[in-house]
This record gives sequence, C-alpha cells and structure tokens, in this order.
Amino acid sequence: MAEANGSWANYRYDNLYRLLNESYSNGRSIGYTYDADGNRLTSREIKVGGSLVVTTYTYGKEDQLLKAAIAGGATTTYTYDKNGNVKTRVTGSATTTYAYDIENRLTSVITSSSTTSYAYSADGRRLKRVLAGATTYLGNDPAGPGGYDDTIEEYTSTGNKTATYVHGTSADELLGYKTAAWYSYHEDALGSVTRLTDSAGVTASTYRYDAFGATRAQTGSANTYGFTSRESETGAGLYSTGHAGGTNGYAYASNNPVKFVDPSGTMYAFCSTCGGYGQSGGSFNMPSGPVTGGEGSADAEGPVTPPTPAKTFHREVFYAMIALVVVCFIVGAIFIGAGLGAYYSLTSEGSMIATAAAIGEAGLEAFLYWQLFFVYLAVTALWCAPIVLLMAPMMYS
Repeated sequence: MAEANGSWANYRYDNLYRLLNESYSNGRSIGYTYDADGNRLTSREIKVGGSLVVTTYTYGKEDQLLKAAIAGGATTTYTYDKNGNVKTRVTGSATTTYAYDIENRLTSVITSSSTTSYAYSADGRRLKRVLAGATTYLGNDPAGPGGYDDTIEEYTSTGNKTATYVHGTSADELLGYKTAAWYSYHEDALGSVTRLTDSAGVTASTYRYDAFGATRAQTGSANTYGFTSRESETGAGLYSTGHAGGTNGYAYASNNPVKFVDPSGTMYAFCSTCGGYGQSGGSFNMPSGPVTGGEGSADAEGPVTPPTPAKTFHREVFYAMIALVVVCFIVGAIFIGAGLGAYYSLTSEGSMIATAAAIGEAGLEAFLYWQLFFVYLAVTALWCAPIVLLMAPMMYS
C-alpha cells in the first residue's frame, strides 16, 4: 500500500482476515499470532536497525488480558473489578489505578506521579477533566453536524476558553481546531489524522501510525487526536481504542485494523460504509479563511467481506423457555381438566347411559379420555406457541 509521502506499507492476513504481519519501507515489521478466541498471543516486532522485540500475552478464563511480557524486558499485569473494568495496571514498580462510578464510567486514573479525575453529567457526557492539578471543562454539542455528541469547546476553571473544535458529519471526523491559532486536520482513509496545516495551508505536523495505532513517524508537535481521530491522554495512560497500551480488553476491529474501524467503541465497521472515512476531501471556513484538504490511502487489495460473527448459544434462555413451557402445560391441564369435568357433570344422565349402551362402558371411558387429551393439547399449544416463538430467537445471538 503506497502512502502519501512515497513510503509503503504491506499487510498480510489469515483466512479469518486477521492481520498476521505489517511491514514498512523503513525496514520495520510486526507479526502477530492469535488463539482460537481471537486474542492476540504474541507480537514479534523487528525495529528499524534490526533489533527484535517479542511480546507474549496471557489471558484469564473470561478472555481478560492478565499479562503482557516483553522477552528480556518489562512485564505488565492487569487486574479487573467485578464488572470487568481494568482496576490496576502494573509495569515493574509503576502502578496505575483506575476507578469507576456505578455506571462504569472512568472517574480517576492514579499513577505515582499524577492523578487525573473526570466528572459527568446526568446523561453521561464528560463535563470536567482534572489533570496534573489543571481543571478543564468540556463543552459538548449533543446535536452536532452528524448527530454525534462532540466536544466543541474547552474552558479553564476561571471560564477562559482554551480550545475550539470543528467536526464533520461522520463519527470521529475532525475538521479543525483552535488554541492560539486555527489548524486544519487531514485524515487518511481510516480517519486517522495524518497532517495538520495552519490557516495559510502550510503543513505544521505530519503523523504515521502502525496498524494498531502506535505512532511510527512524526514531524512537528504531538497531537491529542491521532489514530482514527480518537483522543489520547498519554499523561493519564489513556490511548485510543486499538492501541496496545490502552485499557480496552477486546479484540479491536476483529484484528483487522487496516480495513475496519470502531466509531462507537463497541462494534467494528467496514471503512467503505463509515460515512466519509474513505473520502479524499473536505473543508471548513476558519476566521482567517478557508482551509481545504484531506488525503487518503487505499489498500490495493480492494474491499474484503468481513467475517460473519459466530452466534452464541444461550443456555439460560433455553432453560427458561423449557420451564415456561412446562408451567404452561401444567396450568393448561388444571384448567382444561376442571372445565371438562364440569361439562360432563352437567351432561344429562340419559345421554351418558345411551352412549354407554351404544359403545360400552370401556368405550365411553376411552372416548372421554381421548376427547380430553386432544382438547388439552390444542389449548395448551395455543398458550405455549407464543412463548416458543418469542424466546427461540433469543437462544442464539
């Protein structure tokens, strides 16, 4: 895959479209292996210059990452709370502790050198961030250009505006921002920020990323919004969703971050349907004049049909359905038996005697038994059918 600056990147996949290897024109390459559940088992990185870094990952019974060990280097261990949130991350003697509120929203990140805390509104919007003693209030637009709840302004505790952001109509689509001056974002086909230009259109910074979001090349200043335009807070140890140093424990983008993105943070999406990620243009008017731009890179292999996720059989739903069906039959037997008993008790004695005379007493008993049985089946089937129809699809998802 050719990149805008003339360099290239090659990607190789397995039969499940998971990334097996990424290699670059500067000589750097990274290979990956996975277990049967799609968890990354190893990464084998050959750095520029030829040095080798091998990382091995260990998981618990619920597929939670427990340990990431670099051969001959540091080992990072993770612990989790009862809701599955990362509670601690320990690398050597450095410990990072995370705390959450009752709705599993991150409220604090504590390291040996700093504490970062967050506050939220009643509807879940992040309103405040306190990092290294500095308080930042976030102004959100719940009805942004694309209907997304985007951060559009940042303020100090004294009310001074420190940043303004302009968003496009797609998820995680940044067009520009202003601190001391206006800058325009330029994104690749994945939506990752690859270049910043000033109000005159002059390039101020450039960025390149590896497949899972680590910055592999940079000129100019660092940028808070990078890989797939997701925000990173390195001071708090928070990285974009796909970054190997982050705290999100699930297999990002089905282990194919070159073709898939994750705008919601919960479900990957194919880039050709990501609402503009593959577009090569865009503009917004800054106070000092319009800045247009955008650059894209496309994989020469063409689109790949994403694998169909395997469905899970939910035993608890199956057992609940069986229990309800049994209860339905029992209740049906009680009501049908009582109803038919009352019916036959009201039947005239002469009619019963006449019937018995015609078919015999044993025949009458058999007739009444089968009549009761078929009526019971018909009525209980009508009661049970809606239960089965409603719950059967829920057994697989």
